[in-house]
Amino acid sequence: MVVVVGNDKHLCAGSLITPTFVLTAARCVARYENFTLYLGAHDMTAREKSRVGLITTLKVVHSGYNETTGHNDIAVIELPRKVRPSEHIQLVELPRRKDLLLDSDVASISGWGLYKDNGNPSAVLLHTVLDVITNAECYQKYGHDSIIHSELCAVGYDNRSPCDGDEGAPLVIARNGIWKQVGIMSHRLNTVCSNNSVSSFTRLSAYLDWLEANTGVNVD
Repeated sequence: MVVVVGNDKHLCAGSLITPTFVLTAARCVARYENFTLYLGAHDMTAREKSRVGLITTLKVVHSGYNETTGHNDIAVIELPRKVRPSEHIQLVELPRRKDLLLDSDVASISGWGLYKDNGNPSAVLLHTVLDVITNAECYQKYGHDSIIHSELCAVGYDNRSPCDGDEGAPLVIARNGIWKQVGIMSHRLNTVCSNNSVSSFTRLSAYLDWLEANTGVNVD
């Protein structure tokens, strides 16, 4: 997990996909020019030896990103130097072209976003479980018809859902004991974070070619 701070004020999250690139949402970087990234963090109020802070201005935002609709909400941030993986700083596994995301998958998301509606960002990394649902169900049950094939919906569980500040966070599922990132937190589709709200995620399997072209990561 990576803390992404744009222009010293805008909080987001991201994931380390290579020793030099962080994957996040386009909305986290499109309006900003300077980024402070924290890797290996857990408690942002503590002096953690595991935490590495880096500053960069290098970003690539998807050319098709639409701020109004949220479509193509994907970007990468290039680090100023290579980061060495460790116990606390690890590369995320990306989906392969052959991987299938099942409509009934249970996924997990982590972040430092608001821990309750109208609250403050969490100082410590929080986790919750989400249920991935079909885009059709997202429309039929929740009335959201703006979700396209390159996006996916996930619903909160036990009254816990992603909230403001969790944008850019990786949505991961377990495959044969390995956690793989299948989505990027884009935006909430409800006005509140509680009550098992539904959120929109960028579907990574639709952007594997883009990732390969812009970072050199191998996704075969």
